[in-house]
Amino acid sequence: MQGLLEQLSRRQLIWQGSAVRQNIAGWPSGYPEFDQALGGWPAQGLVALQSLPAIGELRLVLPLLGLLQQQGLLCLINPPQQLQAEPLLAAGLQLHKILLLSQLTGADGLWAAEQVLRSGLFKAVLLWQPCLSQVAGRRLQLAAEQQQALLIQFSTETPTLSLPLALALSLSPTAQGLQLRVLKRRASWAGLEFTLNMQAAWPALYPQQNPVQFTLAAVG
Repeated sequence: MQGLLEQLSRRQLIWQGSAVRQNIAGWPSGYPEFDQALGGWPAQGLVALQSLPAIGELRLVLPLLGLLQQQGLLCLINPPQQLQAEPLLAAGLQLHKILLLSQLTGADGLWAAEQVLRSGLFKAVLLWQPCLSQVAGRRLQLAAEQQQALLIQFSTETPTLSLPLALALSLSPTAQGLQLRVLKRRASWAGLEFTLNMQAAWPALYPQQNPVQFTLAAVG
């Protein structure tokens, strides 16, 4: 049993709560609150983001995608809405370095994600997929880590926490941005919650909440 535990520990598949956490983050997020709470995004592997659609989940990763695109290509698979070029360009992304695959079935989307990762040309794959099986999750995690890339899965469903996830977050909207809750984090504890203020990056979408001023007029 001790030999098995040592083998799993060397492969970073278990973590002892008494151990000092190693820094596994590799990419700054572009948001001070995110980097202060989590140290940034994982350098590679499988990341799951659970949220309702169109609450800012794509804006959360846009600064990250800008950094990753300096190292390779990006692939977006089955986004739920038609993407507009203007916000992507405003975020500094180069459209000719983005591969967009739409209307793939669940199995075809998983196959495409794995093949794109294994090509070694892509630094990030964004996959909108309801759920991942243990087999699919493990295959995608291995492909991402072997090529030092990120696979980011977006879903409205809570991810299966037994999957080999480097990071899993639950997102909910706030007046100024997003509330984030850590569901799983490799080599660290879950349960952390913090608020992400997006007003500085997206002032038109998150206007300042100014108090209403009333003027009293004399009556008579």
